[in-house]
Amino acid sequence: MRSCVVWLLLCSAGFSQFTATVETPLALTGITNPQQIGSLLLVGADSKPVVAPVGIVTVVTEAAQVRIKVYTEAGARVPHKTLVPKVFAVEQAGKFWATITCVDFDKKIFDEDELTFVVGPAPPPGPGPGPDPTPDALPIAGEGFRVLIVYESSTLTKLPPARRDILYAQEIRQYLDSKVAVVGTSREWRLLDQDTDMRNAAKVWQDAMLQPRLSIPWIYISNGKQGYSGPLPATIADTLDLLKKYGG
Repeated sequence: MRSCVVWLLLCSAGFSQFTATVETPLALTGITNPQQIGSLLLVGADSKPVVAPVGIVTVVTEAAQVRIKVYTEAGARVPHKTLVPKVFAVEQAGKFWATITCVDFDKKIFDEDELTFVVGPAPPPGPGPGPDPTPDALPIAGEGFRVLIVYESSTLTKLPPARRDILYAQEIRQYLDSKVAVVGTSREWRLLDQDTDMRNAAKVWQDAMLQPRLSIPWIYISNGKQGYSGPLPATIADTLDLLKKYGG
């Protein structure tokens, strides 16, 4: 059995601590009504067995309750199973974020933190215009470095905190202010709700907002020669790395 274990120590504001481990062993999924008889595993007639890696998150804490929410990099919720109390399973491949909350009011415990883990092969990169796009294929038209981040204000609280923080990060804003093209007095980057009224906006941003996106939040980047269109990365550091790839 091949597995990968990630140990993380997650600390509260001072009440207590908890640890979380993530293992990715191979498991038999897709079976119904399993019954173990000696060395035989009996399954339902409608089973569709598949051997594949799964993510098993184990939380060690004194708290009575453990709550977990799992998300893809794009911010979509991912289903999980509770195997036993404080042990959870994710039965699909990909790179995930999990928020873990430990609660015990009798012991005055309220701990919350997050972790990342990968199950199975690394997911493919977000869609983009290709290694050698023509200017017409760029997600944002024009010469110079431009960036557009599109989000949905009504769903911000559902994003993993580290991903939501990207939208407010001073490191991101300072980098963009120092690198993007300037038209008149306007620095050419935008952070826009997907329902923003664009009728009075410059055509370059009207056109950029019409570009396809598969999820929210989404980022468009162009330096006039190369570009990127894909889900907003999972962390501030990942976002800076992506921006620097095109903006220097």
